[in-house]
Amino acid sequence: MDVNARIALLYGTGEGHTRKIADHIATHLKEMNHRVELFDVQKLPGDFSLDGYDGAIIGASIHAGNYSRAVKNAVRDYKQWLKTSPSAFFSVSLTAAEESEQAKEQVQAYIDDFIARSDWHPVLVASFAGAMPFSRYGFMKRMLMRAAGRRLEGEGDFDTTRDYEYTDWASVDEFIEQFLSHLGLAGESSGESRPSV
Repeated sequence: MDVNARIALLYGTGEGHTRKIADHIATHLKEMNHRVELFDVQKLPGDFSLDGYDGAIIGASIHAGNYSRAVKNAVRDYKQWLKTSPSAFFSVSLTAAEESEQAKEQVQAYIDDFIARSDWHPVLVASFAGAMPFSRYGFMKRMLMRAAGRRLEGEGDFDTTRDYEYTDWASVDEFIEQFLSHLGLAGESSGESRPSV
């Protein structure tokens, strides 16, 4: 079977969960016979270009209310290509795991601010809940993250020796199908609606 599309997948990650989501997207697309190339925005080659790609997906995690400077710089550096080609953005945060309207509004505000400041208009935007990898935290961060964990898990015997993951992988797969629909390559399950944040 011929390769359908060549897609660049750029990501910025803190503790590695955004990379995990990017890997999932890449694997899913490759299984559908698309050519996907994965790039950490902090390690982009000096001669990197999006020329030759049919579409691009950029993923970034929110830390302390901000996306990394490396992600912002990548959007700035490739903005001209992004403005004229199909591109998508996914945001990853713990706040997205919370069910309250306040949390949803906060995540949307982070995304809207980032999109507005970067003057980028991706064809698709989604928000995914992240993870708390306590096994990767130092003592101080483990203590700081304990409150977030109790808020999500309840006030019982919260275990800071294990990792917690909140990503809805079905929503990630829906995001993939929706992006492919913008490339004219969607399968039967694709749609035009935007995943909810």
